Amino acid sequence: MTQLKMSFRDKGDKGDKGDKEDRDTPEKIYIYSLLITHYSLLITHYSLLITHYSLLRIAPFKVCHGTTIT
Repeated sequence: MTQLKMSFRDKGDKGDKGDKEDRDTPEKIYIYSLLITHYSLLITHYSLLITHYSLLRIAPFKVCHGTTIT
C-alpha cells in the first residue's frame, strides 16, 4: 500500500515546475491557519472591549465612598 502511494505521488510531481511553486505546502497552510487564528482572536478581543465599555456606561460600578467611575 505504501508503494502505491509513493508511485502515485511521483507521477503527480512530473508536472510543470511553475505550478509546483504555486502549490500550498504544509508550511504555508500552517502559517495561514496561524494568521486566521490571530485575526479571529483580535476580533474577539475588540468585541469584548466594546462590550466591557458599553456595560460600564450602562451600569457604572461604585468605588468605596459612593463615587462612581464614568
